[in-house]
Amino acid sequence: MMKMCNIVGITGLVVGSALGETTSDFANPPMQFRPRPLLHWSDNVTSGPLLTKVQNMKDKCGYGGMAVIDAASSPAYMSSEYLTLYGDMLSKASALGMKVNMYDEYSFPSGRAGGQFEARFPNDRMQRLEMIAEDVTGPRTYTKTIPSGTLMGCVAMDNSTKARTDITANVSGNVLTYTVPAGSYKIMMFTCVIDGYGGVCDYLAPAAVEKFISLVHQKYYDKWSTYFGNVLDMSFYDEPTMCRVAGGRAWTPNYNTWFLSENGYSPVAYYPALWYDIGPTTAAARNALFGFRAQLYAKAFTKTLNDWCDAHHIQLTGHQDQEELVNPVGSCGDLMKSYKYQAIPGVDNIFFYSRGATVYKLISSVAYNWDKSLVASEAFGASAPSENTMYMEAMDEYAKGINFMVPHSAWLNKCQINPRLDEENATYAAILPNFTKYVGRLNTTSHGSRSASPIRDSG
Repeated sequence: MMKMCNIVGITGLVVGSALGETTSDFANPPMQFRPRPLLHWSDNVTSGPLLTKVQNMKDKCGYGGMAVIDAASSPAYMSSEYLTLYGDMLSKASALGMKVNMYDEYSFPSGRAGGQFEARFPNDRMQRLEMIAEDVTGPRTYTKTIPSGTLMGCVAMDNSTKARTDITANVSGNVLTYTVPAGSYKIMMFTCVIDGYGGVCDYLAPAAVEKFISLVHQKYYDKWSTYFGNVLDMSFYDEPTMCRVAGGRAWTPNYNTWFLSENGYSPVAYYPALWYDIGPTTAAARNALFGFRAQLYAKAFTKTLNDWCDAHHIQLTGHQDQEELVNPVGSCGDLMKSYKYQAIPGVDNIFFYSRGATVYKLISSVAYNWDKSLVASEAFGASAPSENTMYMEAMDEYAKGINFMVPHSAWLNKCQINPRLDEENATYAAILPNFTKYVGRLNTTSHGSRSASPIRDSG
């Protein structure tokens, strides 16, 4: 009996064409295999110190690139002066053989365009689902003015049987008039209103996400298209979430229309399940409503970004907020759905050692299911890792399927969030050259690979 199996690297991934191909690649990993930290711009940014910083990140730290998070007082985010400085950095990176991730926001969460989205498109901001309920005893005629916002539906629920009737058709103008039958009923009105959390775009609406793209991604491309697909090869989004929108009640005005088109029935009669027990169908109703919202989030936010990146020859990466929750339905819906449309799935692993460990295998399973070759981790931010902790974290991540590390972070000018993982912190300056080489070696054995299982004959 003959048995055959694929050769696998340390992450359990099949060796692919993008892997390091020579012994020298492993001994001294090329730039494309080295980690790329987040580089924060703080205070007043000028070209000279910026170019020196980029040089030092290569020569003194061993980094292979960077992703800029702007937190500077000047120049203004996405201004012509800002874009000129960004171009200086791209040119320097090109000369050094380094790569740049296009971080898509001023700080985070992504979707604000540094406050420009709210100013330009206030009606396209994130919205939330509201409910007003009143117990009414019939028979009687019930009249109520619809509250402000987009009406999503009105429902009458028999308090004893939990039977529900969609009474939205009884609305005329902005007034609900309903003849309540004999018995005790709960009359509910559901509206969608602007929440405005952080001034972010409506993550559930493709048109809103496209407007966000027009303020950031498209401006980078219009100014520096010659660097796309070579020096600038990725886009990085950061910390979008639904859980901070009125306790997870993120919604969108077109929800009913899209739900009906997808499922063939209206969701209105099931809205009460989001607040109340509606009987034996309560769990199924919540699953249908939140499951469809997860699908909207995946397609409207992640897929819209990824489609733009594909069309402009770069790859999308980044991570959600609170993706390590056991049940992320209120934060990012369903990671398996979201990351289906993302070239490089990612996870946040900051604050303390192994914070993201609960989802390493989930993220790597995303890569397995949807055939992704890179799995990213933003590591170390808002902490003070020791040298041992940094190596432990890298070993944990790479053993469980991560194969692209984004250290958090290096700083141009004043450090505002520890740790300062660059040459200006004496502790890390002594550690980084060997650490970045170590991570680079891990990458040479795993980049560009695909998941696989052993192949055996039937004998």
